Amino acid sequence: MYDCLLGMTARAVPEGAWRSEVVDVARWSSAREGRVGRAQELAGVAVFGLRLRAVEATAARPAAAWAQGAALGSMLLLVTALAAQLAEADGAAGVVAVLAVAAALMATATSRTAVGAVLATLAVPPAIIDANGDPWNPIVAALVLCVLSLMASMAARHQRQNGVPGGPRAWAAVALAACGPVVIGGGAAAAGVVAVVATLVVPAGLVVAGGADARLAVAAAVAWSWRFLAIDPTDVLDALAALRSVELPSLLVRLIAMAWGVGVAMVVAHRSARRAAAL
Repeated sequence: MYDCLLGMTARAVPEGAWRSEVVDVARWSSAREGRVGRAQELAGVAVFGLRLRAVEATAARPAAAWAQGAALGSMLLLVTALAAQLAEADGAAGVVAVLAVAAALMATATSRTAVGAVLATLAVPPAIIDANGDPWNPIVAALVLCVLSLMASMAARHQRQNGVPGGPRAWAAVALAACGPVVIGGGAAAAGVVAVVATLVVPAGLVVAGGADARLAVAAAVAWSWRFLAIDPTDVLDALAALRSVELPSLLVRLIAMAWGVGVAMVVAHRSARRAAAL
């Protein structure tokens, strides 16, 4: 069982010629270890592989790590927006928004960042129309933040044009897995589950892995930041006005928690990028 897990974990190492050597060293060093020691060895192999992949993809340039991380975060937002728009599409505007978001997702996955930003921008007006003119609709907020993230990604001149982590096939599979339950009949409930997974659960795991790959922590910060744009300013003002009461409004509690999470992700990304640059 341990050898099987070790072989699977070693696949994180980008160079195939190194994998067997990494497996042999890990197996030898953990030969007399218990479960805890072997778990630590597995974690060490995973961290080593992620760090090598990050250095290979970014050439150890912090600017490239931030740029690719922003693009990765925008992909999570596009998946969320696509599932939600499919659930809420009503009329021609909704169909146009779905097609534009899907095209933006695939363009970004194939490293056509500028095209993805343009398509995501074009999806905003029909999404607003489909939301009955609500500019604070979560779908619109996700698209706006996606455009801003892609623009920030393009601003980094050292970004290597090799696409976001995963590649177009992997992201197509993710999009199908996210949208399948919505199309089958899950509707808004299924889209809500996708939003929770893509912008809350997955980013938490990305922050943990971000200690080895700064791109993942940046992506988590982008995904969590979506929650700020998806809040109606009037609700924030009402929550601030309610501070005079004994209990702290739940909205402010969520905002504080989100701000803390984004701050942690940014710190993790900064430190991880510095470590990669020092290699």
